[in-house]
Amino acid sequence: MRKGLLSALGILLAILMTGCAEMGKREKLVGKDISSDQITEFVYTYENINYDASFLRYRFTAAAGTYRFSYEKRERPGEYGPATEQDVTAKGERALSPEDWSQFISLLSGGVVTKRADSADSGGSGPWTYLYWQGDKDVYQQYAFPSLAARTALEAHCARLAGLTA
Repeated sequence: MRKGLLSALGILLAILMTGCAEMGKREKLVGKDISSDQITEFVYTYENINYDASFLRYRFTAAAGTYRFSYEKRERPGEYGPATEQDVTAKGERALSPEDWSQFISLLSGGVVTKRADSADSGGSGPWTYLYWQGDKDVYQQYAFPSLAARTALEAHCARLAGLTA
């Protein structure tokens, strides 16, 4: 009887620990915890306020089966920043096909989304990346690429979509 009670208690404890671990999970994996149909927006921003100031933002959105891509590039050659609306050198928006969207999602897959952490640190240029998805609760939105190669692949893809490559 005592052995059975200890076994039952052990099983109950294991179940509770598994549930607590899932509840306390501090990161979400794109492609596993966050499916492609849950993603509503992705924003990539890079800014340099030092010499040759620049700003670059890529944005992907999905709503009601419609996919969009927009971009804005600002440059202040030979000057310090921040680059403003008057410094826009390229800007645009375009519709994406479901295939384009799928390719974009594949570039995000494997990335990790954590709690959004606003910081007062200065001096960084980014990129700052945020993923908005159904279920993020306005908390789990800060995206991190799985590797530098994945980040580089997304940047090249965005530059092609924006026509910013030679």
